[in-house]
Amino acid sequence: MKKKILLGPFVGEFGWEYSFFSGYANEIYMRLFSEFEVHVASYAGRKNFYDENIIFHSHPDWFTDLNLSQHGYIADNWVDLWPKNSNLEGHKDIMNRYLELKRYYENAFGPFDKILSPAELFECPLNSNHVYGTYLPSLIYIKNKKLNQLLTRYIYPIYLRLESFHSMKQLMPTNEGRTLFSKKYQISETDQFICLFPRKRVGRRPEKNWGIDNYNSLINGLSNYFPSHKILLLGEPNGSCYVNSSDFPEKCLDLINIDKSSRLDIHLAALERSTFAVGGLSGALLIALGSKTPVIEWGSSVHKPETERLNWLGTPLCYIEEINPKVNYVLECINNFVENNFHHHKTYSDTIHEITHYDSKLEMILRTCFYKFFKMVLLARIYIRGR
Repeated sequence: MKKKILLGPFVGEFGWEYSFFSGYANEIYMRLFSEFEVHVASYAGRKNFYDENIIFHSHPDWFTDLNLSQHGYIADNWVDLWPKNSNLEGHKDIMNRYLELKRYYENAFGPFDKILSPAELFECPLNSNHVYGTYLPSLIYIKNKKLNQLLTRYIYPIYLRLESFHSMKQLMPTNEGRTLFSKKYQISETDQFICLFPRKRVGRRPEKNWGIDNYNSLINGLSNYFPSHKILLLGEPNGSCYVNSSDFPEKCLDLINIDKSSRLDIHLAALERSTFAVGGLSGALLIALGSKTPVIEWGSSVHKPETERLNWLGTPLCYIEEINPKVNYVLECINNFVENNFHHHKTYSDTIHEITHYDSKLEMILRTCFYKFFKMVLLARIYIRGR
């Protein structure tokens, strides 16, 4: 009988899961556990993040219905089973809920020979000198004796080591996702799309919200400038504008208010067919970059370096360093971005035909070959003159 391993359960931010945890999970599966029965547990619909041979489990409704904020919780730098900030008392119930979730998976699908939980310290299977799952501030006092023993080694949050991993592959929809997208929205082979992520923060940092009026103006502008394209609105109901049907723009297709179990798969099918994606800084746009769909996004200048670093596949990216840019400026940036990165581009008011995705790796290879050829020609000329 194969040994059984559980990766997770993962509870944390959407973009963090794709950018860090899923890459780590896929890496250790391929390098160490490919002969094992490997399970991963996360939110419904996120199976696309993981190797197709990993058994995926969706969190039960009793946990997701708690609507816990995913920012800073569980996988995002916890310390000795507690969050990194000083408000420990306020988070005790969250950790208890997490441990209850972990027991649920053990009872439902176990027993497991090994559980690698991102909420707790564990030795990295790839390097016993590395302990993953937390970040330790220098001033914290830790009573746990076992943890103090681990402090003799290096402690890493998972993401600090991921640059050396090779598991960040292009995100792709399943054939089922493509079929659902095509049938649900009556898509033809000639249809062209733009993906817009109208994010709406609820509870935390509402000043970063761009506002529905701005999104309405942007939609009107995109419709005028790209008349041959259909505009798709992507997101999830608890973090997007246009959740109410009365607010939804008639000229757009709704990919927000759909079943959570297939939402990501349908989003990836839409991104696969789209010319570009646009929206404010969010984890969802990291998913767009991971699907190799060019992205225009806006956000604080502080977050630009990190966003560029997390663009693992080198997808074309235009980052507007403003939290609340003017609509006309966003449209101007889109125009410049399309002109610089796509072929057969006409002006804003013209119809766009045959826009092909820019492949940065291919260009790099061609440029390298050209330089090598040029160098050979130059050396040959020097040699001939020397004779």
